[in-house]
Amino acid sequence: MELMAQTNYIKIHNGSVDAKLDVLIYEADGVTYAYAPALDLVGYGENTEQAKQSFSVVIGSYFEFGLKRGTLEEDLKRHNWVKKQTRAEFSLPKAWMLFNTSKQMQSIYSGKFIKDNIPVSYAAC
Repeated sequence: MELMAQTNYIKIHNGSVDAKLDVLIYEADGVTYAYAPALDLVGYGENTEQAKQSFSVVIGSYFEFGLKRGTLEEDLKRHNWVKKQTRAEFSLPKAWMLFNTSKQMQSIYSGKFIKDNIPVSYAAC
């Protein structure tokens, strides 16, 4: 079973970030969630669109904080992202690592969800 696509990436260059992440959309207790297991980040709302909008705010804040503090690369490595040797680009950790280390992801995969691949860009002002 392919849990996460290998097309996920994060590129850091000149104070900006471009990324493409798989996000799992699911509902629990009347709330819709947008969860990115590769970074353990979640947004939520009353419906899918609100959850994705909330996720956009969360991921933007994550990148902003990491870039301003100079901790983004360190945190990506902590989430098992692998830095490519020739560029400031990170590739997704192996899917089985995500599944085995995340109880939330195991719970989501045991229920009903939709997988979406979302492009993200953040540029420091």
